[in-house]
Amino acid sequence: AREEGAALFSLAALGPAQGEIVEIGSFAGLSTTWLASGSKTVKRERVTAIDPQTGAPEHQPGGESHDRMPSSGTTLPLFQKNIALAGVQDYVNPIVASSSDVARQWSAPVRLIFIDGDHESAAVKQDFELWSAVVVPGGIMAFHDVTASFSGPIDVVREALTPASGFTLARIARTTVFLQKRQHPQ
Repeated sequence: AREEGAALFSLAALGPAQGEIVEIGSFAGLSTTWLASGSKTVKRERVTAIDPQTGAPEHQPGGESHDRMPSSGTTLPLFQKNIALAGVQDYVNPIVASSSDVARQWSAPVRLIFIDGDHESAAVKQDFELWSAVVVPGGIMAFHDVTASFSGPIDVVREALTPASGFTLARIARTTVFLQKRQHPQ
């Protein structure tokens, strides 16, 4: 939605802290385009877009969005086409892999991460646990699809808003919740 895209664009361009921009779950590249466009506008970091490019569970045979999945079984050509059409392919580093595989080897500080991968509770919780460690103080973790349709993002955001987590609510744009890492843990 436009409101969510505008929030991603502005945080990529003008968001707090220093570090990388990471996206978990790119599908066809819409959110990637918002992030990369915002960052490119002010010549900040490239976006690392992590996705196995095989679609989410709802895109698999029998899923409610199976008709949105390319017949090839991979979303990579569609993703590449869309970021090229938006003129941001030079600002995107696609990594075709799972979030957990990349996170286990990742060490660079992250200032903004958009999590829109597997929406199952265990997967979202794992994304939060693996990636929150590299988010810099003042950095933003954004969770997409925080709706009644997906319990995973709701559960994780609820847990992340407890005082012990080290995050506070920064903003909400439709179904995206933005959490900011505290400068000084409590």
